[in-house]
Amino acid sequence: MNNQPMFSIIIPIFESKKYLKKTVASIQKQTFSDIEIILVDDGSTDGSDIICDKLASEDSRINVIHQKNMGASNARNVGIEASRGKWLIFVDSDDIVSKVMCETFYYHILQKMSQDFLACSITKQYDKLTQKVNNSVLLELKGLDQNISLIKQMLLGNYSYFSSEFRRSFGSNVILNSPCAKAYRKKFIIEKNLKFESKVMYSEDLLFNIKFLANGAKGEFIESKVYFYRNNLKSVSNRKYVPNLICNYVRFKQEVKKIILKKKFFVLSPILDAYVFRESLGVISMDIFQPQNSVLASYKRMKQINASPDFKKICNLDVLKKRRKIFNFKTKVKGYLLLKKHFMALYILYKLK
Repeated sequence: MNNQPMFSIIIPIFESKKYLKKTVASIQKQTFSDIEIILVDDGSTDGSDIICDKLASEDSRINVIHQKNMGASNARNVGIEASRGKWLIFVDSDDIVSKVMCETFYYHILQKMSQDFLACSITKQYDKLTQKVNNSVLLELKGLDQNISLIKQMLLGNYSYFSSEFRRSFGSNVILNSPCAKAYRKKFIIEKNLKFESKVMYSEDLLFNIKFLANGAKGEFIESKVYFYRNNLKSVSNRKYVPNLICNYVRFKQEVKKIILKKKFFVLSPILDAYVFRESLGVISMDIFQPQNSVLASYKRMKQINASPDFKKICNLDVLKKRRKIFNFKTKVKGYLLLKKHFMALYILYKLK
């Protein structure tokens, strides 16, 4: 292996004993072998740490870092700092990658050396993983105007402006917002001082990619499903209760606002308002009506949330009125019922979802 490998593959690990070996094995089987694998054990207590050390003892390409639990974003940042590769690839510890993932990225790097990132697609069906290199490019970002447009659509979750081919491969926030199935030029990340925001626990992946695109990154979207995403029951979208959701989106909005002001991307301001408002409505199912709450407890929690200064900052009738053309009907109804404290109507809507 060269002193500086082409790819550093960074895997943040926390309580991943069940799938970790399969994840690492899929990376070890890459047809392009000039890689290093960085396992960042984020304070696991289920034996994942022992598996990491054993894997490293068997493969010189594997570097293990142990740390106390600080979250996936921090673990990725630690991996970036420790990496030696020219390009960085992020893989989650319960997922599987195609054997030609790195070869696909390398092929496209050679075709156009000026790119700052390359993106492939994600599949939830293991048998749909690509088995050979695909040279089909669905979209190329060449300038800032295109980047701003893509950020806008990522926040909206609306990809109708793109080709049907692009929508089939990338028309999902799970795919576009994620740092997985992508290769990032490390030099660009270092020069722009880009990091994952460890204080943002939800939508942190989207925030990182917004930062990356806002700094003028050029790149390609490739028609190739190189990444198998396991719909883990621990993921935020599958949780019955998500704490501190409102505080999270206050921070998220603050971080994106900094970008908007610094780069003068004021066209994104109304879209940001709408995105944060919509995502904050997750408190209805993941806080107010969490399973252990009685009807009375849910009612009291609804009133507490409405009285919260943080909630009022990002979720209020003024935003609902000003951004009404952006919201779909369901978001308008849920937002109105919550903000007007129409508890029984909100309760019925939740039960009928």
